[in-house]
Amino acid sequence: VKIYSGESPETILKCPPSYIEELGILRQLTPGRANGLASLYLRMKQEAARRL
Repeated sequence: VKIYSGESPETILKCPPSYIEELGILRQLTPGRANGLASLYLRMKQEAARRL
């Protein structure tokens, strides 16, 4: 979440969090936590789209 702090809604919508896969974070999370992380990103995208 912090990586998107202060960014415009356009930037949030255009820049998916590819760093999550690149760093291998998903391999370290339980399925429930990974699902929660995906839900958090979806919510951020929805809020960004709402603010356009």
